Amino acid sequence: MEHNDGEIAAPPEDRLSALPVDILIDILLKLRDAAAAARTSGLSRHWRHLWALLPELYFHPATRPNDIRAAIESNEALALRRLEVEVIDPTPESLEVWLPTAADRLSGDLQLSNEVRNGTEGGGAVELPCFEDATGIRLDLGALALAMPPLGVFAGLTELFLSGFELRGPCMLGDAVSSPRCPALRKLTVRGAWGLANLAIHSDSLQEIELANLEPPGDIPCLGNFTIHSESLLLMHLIRVHNMQQLTVFAPALQVLNVLYCFAHGDESTCSEPAAEITAPRLMSLNWKDACEPFTKFNSVGNLEWLTTYPFHVYGQAAQKFSNDWFLCLMQRFVLVQNLRFSLVYLLTQTACPSGCVCDQPPNWKIQELTLSCLQEVTISKLRGTEHEAALIKRLFDWATALEKITIAFHGSIPESKANEFFQMLQSFSRPAICMKGPCFS
Repeated sequence: MEHNDGEIAAPPEDRLSALPVDILIDILLKLRDAAAAARTSGLSRHWRHLWALLPELYFHPATRPNDIRAAIESNEALALRRLEVEVIDPTPESLEVWLPTAADRLSGDLQLSNEVRNGTEGGGAVELPCFEDATGIRLDLGALALAMPPLGVFAGLTELFLSGFELRGPCMLGDAVSSPRCPALRKLTVRGAWGLANLAIHSDSLQEIELANLEPPGDIPCLGNFTIHSESLLLMHLIRVHNMQQLTVFAPALQVLNVLYCFAHGDESTCSEPAAEITAPRLMSLNWKDACEPFTKFNSVGNLEWLTTYPFHVYGQAAQKFSNDWFLCLMQRFVLVQNLRFSLVYLLTQTACPSGCVCDQPPNWKIQELTLSCLQEVTISKLRGTEHEAALIKRLFDWATALEKITIAFHGSIPESKANEFFQMLQSFSRPAICMKGPCFS
């Protein structure tokens, strides 16, 4: 550049490049785009190789599989601590272009997200390689087929999240996540999967398990045996696993267990009767919203602090063979529990009740007494201010002789004026020793 007097001006001072390399790398990381970080090499000679030192790589859907592999191979960071890849309707072959390279290099977390637009029908399965040093793996596969690696040890893996996949291949999921191959695994989450005909987990390290929406298509047989053995399991969620036949949990350190819609739900099943056996001497919180039959066993569960049950339908066909029977069956399993959480379901539209409906009770049922002499605190949410609700709460005051605190929360659709009026009515027949909190909205 020349001034008016013809002299050549000095180039502007590059103060940004004078910053320490660690700060420059942090700046590139904020781009969250490996391709954009690579383009910064054109800024100056000092920036030429900075992108190769990034400990985290982010790839957007437009990135070609070969470019992802090349970027991973060119990475010179001491530890590749995060790899995040977004794809749209990939084929298994396109993912396998770079996954083995990632397995060799990654020592942190992998996140792969598939955005389904047109979908991919048929084809093979994505063969997941063994990530020996990875600490976390999160795969949102969007209904792709997945094959677990038959060999190798995930030595550093502490968290595994799998969602939206059909399990294929000779290696069972339980074999892959059990202690011999995942010795450090603490949290396992499986959602939206099918093809899990038999799942058996033997783990000394697992602390949390969540299984959600494991619902096979109609042409896939219902789940067979399901066994979990864990020496240090702290949290377990089983959500909507359709037609599971058998569930066995042996977990001496298990503290929280959530089982939601795992077995045949709401209709007759072609599977044999479901069975569950839970052995968890340290269990503190149980959320069991599912079938509970006489052969459902809870062994050594004596420290339960929280129990959440299947919803109780006050009337209607939904209250017949399934939900209310399961609710009552579960309640009979636990004589002592510190905190109980359940829902009363009132159908907004009700047709004529069938013969034997739960609301077809003898005339004297309203004067029957319940013994709630240990109940000290109650929270009631989503009230609508009906006469039936007021009658129930009034009876509750009579039954719960040790009640100290009750919190009243109304449904969000209820006007504030109506909520205040209803709350004042409840206060009128409450005992002075009871602390009533409200009204609030939920």
